[in-house]
Amino acid sequence: MSYEFSPGTAPALTIEKANKPVYNLKKTDAVFAVLMLVLGFLFWELLPPEARYDYSNDYPDTGTLIGFKLPGLGATLFFLLALAICFVWMSLKGFRQNIKSGAALLAAVLGSLPFFLYGDLPIHIFLFLFELLACLIWVCFTCRTEIVKSFGGFVFFDAVNQAFIVPFANFSALPATKKVLAKRGAGRRLIAAFIGVVVSVPLIFGVLALLMHADNSFKNILDGFTGIVGPGRVWSYLWKILLGIPVALYIFGLVHGNMSKRRAGLITNESAHHFVDKAHRIPSAAVYAPLIILCIIYLIFIAALAGYLTAAFGSDLPGGYTYAEYARRGFFELCAVAAINLCALGFAWLFSKRKAGGHPKPLRIIGGTLTALTLLLIMTAASKMIMYVDAYGLSRLRLYTLWFLLVLACTFIVLLIWHIRPSGAGKPLVITCVILFLSLYLANTDGMIARYNVKNYLDGGLKTVDVEMLVNMSDATAPWLYELYQNAPDSELRLAAKSGLDDTYKEDKSFNLQSKVIAENIHKKLP
Repeated sequence: MSYEFSPGTAPALTIEKANKPVYNLKKTDAVFAVLMLVLGFLFWELLPPEARYDYSNDYPDTGTLIGFKLPGLGATLFFLLALAICFVWMSLKGFRQNIKSGAALLAAVLGSLPFFLYGDLPIHIFLFLFELLACLIWVCFTCRTEIVKSFGGFVFFDAVNQAFIVPFANFSALPATKKVLAKRGAGRRLIAAFIGVVVSVPLIFGVLALLMHADNSFKNILDGFTGIVGPGRVWSYLWKILLGIPVALYIFGLVHGNMSKRRAGLITNESAHHFVDKAHRIPSAAVYAPLIILCIIYLIFIAALAGYLTAAFGSDLPGGYTYAEYARRGFFELCAVAAINLCALGFAWLFSKRKAGGHPKPLRIIGGTLTALTLLLIMTAASKMIMYVDAYGLSRLRLYTLWFLLVLACTFIVLLIWHIRPSGAGKPLVITCVILFLSLYLANTDGMIARYNVKNYLDGGLKTVDVEMLVNMSDATAPWLYELYQNAPDSELRLAAKSGLDDTYKEDKSFNLQSKVIAENIHKKLP
């Protein structure tokens, strides 16, 4: 903006146009822009959960919301298709896979499989977030735009850069491909035809409605297609197309920004290290003192309750407690303490004043002691939970809790080794957490729970089985409900298992391997 003055006249205001972003786009990019628009539509078509209604209650017309049908095969197909399209696009641009990008691609592919392999799980939301992160990091590693070349804890900065900076800094890249298409007569005609079809949709359906009303034979022909192309579905498709445009802009901007290196280097290796180094501002004494106090408190706590805490290691139940009371008493508090200690260690190493890249011996000794004490508390909590499981069987919450304790234990083991001999803890921590995360989802946890409970009941290890809990889980429990129906000595349990199999088979669930193959085969065996 500037002012121009002429003698005897008022100042004239001129506005300078902002420089438009320049993208080096080719015909190939325009083709993949169209594919990204398709991916944007499929994102809303395949991934969002669908509401499930019960129409047999007091409101048969509207139904009663009883839950949500989570994405199954559709989610797996979406992620695999997105990975395939991006893989081909980057390959055509000359980008080849390396060890890091190959590992990220493998993690993304494996993470997409549980949606199809297993039934609806409440933890699938975390798998969805993991998939998005794995895809972002894979694109970054393939295009060699990672901030720090050595894989480790600095991958956090890569995640921030890829999730927020690169795609939004290149958000207008996809619309810029219209100039590439407009240079060709066929491209201009394609754009005009697409706009014409979208604008004429209401007119087309108006004509179809009139023709269906005028002739029954024509109406009968179209009735077979109304489930797919009926007016209600078309309006749904239009909304998904519109909502898919921002998704397409995001994905196209992410991949093109990384391939062209446009705005992909706003966070650099130097700025990331400088950010970490500048955080070392708090005097060492202010950090050491609280950590020492925590260590003393834990030592007193462990010494005072040594018999009570260590009873779980020998599967000895202290007097005056039931298994449930002993397992629950202080269990979640111990987990919270472990999480707090992890945050305290991270805070100490991030903010305590020290030389760049230095590992002060006092902090290593204090941090190592706190890490070892936390490991002991984690082992105690895990032993108490295992005693509880031995007495009452597994449930989702108990299994997820044991998995979380395993993640904490592995994390603190890596940190303990690092405190003894600092050599970079970021890489083993990230790899360990990714492996444990994928293991949780690929392990068929519902099937593990049902197998453990039913087998232990039939072998005499458990007094009973919570059939209602197994019925309310995914179809992974079907083979074990059938086993219970066949071999349970209690006739009531057999009837409950058969009734549960009948009820679960009738439910509207996502398309997955367990529901469509295993559960159906089990149901065919029922009388």
